Amino acid sequence: MRSYLGYWAAQRLAVGLPLPAAYWVAEHLADLQAWRAPEDRAAVEANLALIQEGRPADLPRLRQAVFRGFARYLFEFLRLRRLDRATLDRWVRLEGRGLLDAARAQGRGVIVVSAHLGNWELGAAALAVLGYPVTAVALEHGHPRVDELFVRQRERLGMEVVPLGGAMRRCLAALEAGRIVALVGDRNYGEGGVAVRLLGRTLLLPRGPAWLSLHQQAPIIPAFVVRTEPGAYRFIFEPALTAARSGREEADVQSLLQAYAEVLERYVRAYPTQWCFFRRLGAEAAGAAAHPHPRA
Repeated sequence: MRSYLGYWAAQRLAVGLPLPAAYWVAEHLADLQAWRAPEDRAAVEANLALIQEGRPADLPRLRQAVFRGFARYLFEFLRLRRLDRATLDRWVRLEGRGLLDAARAQGRGVIVVSAHLGNWELGAAALAVLGYPVTAVALEHGHPRVDELFVRQRERLGMEVVPLGGAMRRCLAALEAGRIVALVGDRNYGEGGVAVRLLGRTLLLPRGPAWLSLHQQAPIIPAFVVRTEPGAYRFIFEPALTAARSGREEADVQSLLQAYAEVLERYVRAYPTQWCFFRRLGAEAAGAAAHPHPRA
């Protein structure tokens, strides 16, 4: 219940305050959360050190920017009661949209894979406003009222929402209908993660995007919404990732996910304080080796 009340209160603050005041509250709450979460602080600083590759850097300052960026994203998502085309045009600059349209022209649906970078929720909402049929795969929060709050917010923005648990069949149906399946692909939340290399470390990624692509022969479009200033974003579409079916499914899945990881690494290096990843790179893979069947 405490979790739901926290999100409910955050939404009331996000909606009720002018944007500068909402950002001020979000950033101070982020500082409090960082103080309360020493393991997350250490993980973020370790990942930032990898990105810096030994270059001098004020890691505590960069770490604070990561926590504050996550809080800004959350407040932006919760305050977004309606997104129309005029607002979208004012906030978001689209780059590479033709790559998405070319992928859709193949007629097999498209898998748009983002990451916990910038404002990923805004990406799916923007696609819906632009008239694309969007099915968004969303992580369940473990509390029915919190799930209801997030699903209602996403549906208000025009998305069809599919919970992560048991999503494969509905995602295949969405692709067969020519829809866009939108998901976040930089963290594995269940069993069966696939190991890739990112920043010189091992990271487990969910196999779902690659499995869907191979079974539906649907292209994967990496896409990221990065913040350029408060209230302004770039929504960037990357060239499609595809893989021919070689008959060795695991190798094909790993190849596709490694290709996505290489695109992701470029963005993580370009926008290090916008990557809201609160796990130390390599730790999950080590845990999976020790415990091959982790709990979701």
